[in-house]
Amino acid sequence: MTLMGKFLKVVRLTIQVLCSSKETTCYVQLLECYNYHCVESPTKRKKIFYILAILVPVSTVVLICLECVMVILLKKRYKATRTINQSLKQFKSFSYHDLFKATNGFSSTNIIGSGRFGFIYRSCLDFVVCTIVIKVFRLDQFGAPNYFIAECEALRNIRHRNLVRVISLCSTFDPARNEFKALILKHMANGNLESWLHPKPYEQIAKEPLSLATRISLAVDIAAALEYLHNRCIPPLVHCDLKPKYGMGCKISFEGDIYSYGIILLEMITGKYPTDEMFTDGMNLHKMVESAIPHKIGEILEPSLTKDYFGEGTNNELVEMPRCVMHLAKLGLRCSVTSPKDRPKIEDVYTEMIAIQNMF
Repeated sequence: MTLMGKFLKVVRLTIQVLCSSKETTCYVQLLECYNYHCVESPTKRKKIFYILAILVPVSTVVLICLECVMVILLKKRYKATRTINQSLKQFKSFSYHDLFKATNGFSSTNIIGSGRFGFIYRSCLDFVVCTIVIKVFRLDQFGAPNYFIAECEALRNIRHRNLVRVISLCSTFDPARNEFKALILKHMANGNLESWLHPKPYEQIAKEPLSLATRISLAVDIAAALEYLHNRCIPPLVHCDLKPKYGMGCKISFEGDIYSYGIILLEMITGKYPTDEMFTDGMNLHKMVESAIPHKIGEILEPSLTKDYFGEGTNNELVEMPRCVMHLAKLGLRCSVTSPKDRPKIEDVYTEMIAIQNMF
């Protein structure tokens, strides 16, 4: 407001109120009041009108957006809770105490693996006949809660002989009232592919090198599992966690799975980690194999395969080995090309792997 000149009028009021009853009379003197008459300028009123004309619609839109966000978040939370509850109904439920006891207090000596979202413990439960692994999620990691829900949803619907069987899950609170989420899976006693391709020298039981026939059989099984996830699940699923893995940072997609599969094929025939220290100055596993085709492929094979590759004899496996290795190398290269759109579909990869297996 703009005051025009001095106070136009100052009024001093003294008000007396008479309170009467049969026996009591009281007088109350109120405070002094000053009334200042102010005159608003027309320009100021106009500005206020324009500001209100802008603020009211904007505030309304903001409130509507906030309500929409709240509704979406509540729906997601409801869906997540429903997914976990459905999974709990399907699987036998385990308590935090059960898992704490089974892992000896989540001792580091029982850890057999780790990942971005948690640790994997080997353990035994009295009322489960097989050895199990417990995947405990680190819920303080960004995206871990959603990842747990996604795994519950996926594992609840998949059934395939080449995919690890889920025994149960645990979604509860620990004694400190922190959220606790874990998956209980069947333990693969023979280890993973990486442990066979790259056995550690300090392992108690020495592992025999895998034959080419075994490597091809494993590659067929992996392709079969991926084909199931991509084409036969509703909705289709991306594995996105194939191991051994290549640290290229591929986006999570069907094409990303194909890329990882191609790198696995190249690793299976060369015995080289895709992140091996030998790969410097722009060289990588893909380029190494590509440069060796067709005449030097035998020189880059895993040592246990090299002997048979250059061996002589009438054994059908020895005769067909160079041709099979060449097919595997070329398929691995096609799967791991840089451009995702140039990679084959998993159904074509699976068909070709079956053909290679039949050839050998």
